[in-house]
Amino acid sequence: MEEAMYKDLAHAVEDIKNKGYRNLFEDQETNRLIESGDMQEVVGKLQIEKVYHFDEGTDPGDESTLYIVKQPDQSKWYIILSFGMYKDPDKTDFIDALKKLEENAS
Repeated sequence: MEEAMYKDLAHAVEDIKNKGYRNLFEDQETNRLIESGDMQEVVGKLQIEKVYHFDEGTDPGDESTLYIVKQPDQSKWYIILSFGMYKDPDKTDFIDALKKLEENAS
C-alpha cells in the first residue's frame, strides 16, 4: 500500500474502501468468530500493515486510529478504533491481541 496522507478519518476510509478494503467488524463470519470467543483464530491470520492516527479536535472523543490489516490470502481489512466514550472494548481487545502476536513474533 503506497504512503498516503489523509486530512481526516472520513477521507481515509473512503480511499481505502475504494481500494477494496472492508471493515473487519462488519464482516459476518469474522464477527461470529469474535463473538463466539474464537478471536485468536481471526487474530492469528492477520497482520497490521499500516496505522493512521487522527486527532480532529480538542475533545478526546474526536481521536481515532485506523488500522489497515491483511491476511496471507491477501484479503484486505480495516479497523477503526475510537477513543473516549466511543471506545469499543471488543475492537480494543482485538487490536491488543494483534499487537501482542506481532511482538511475540519479533
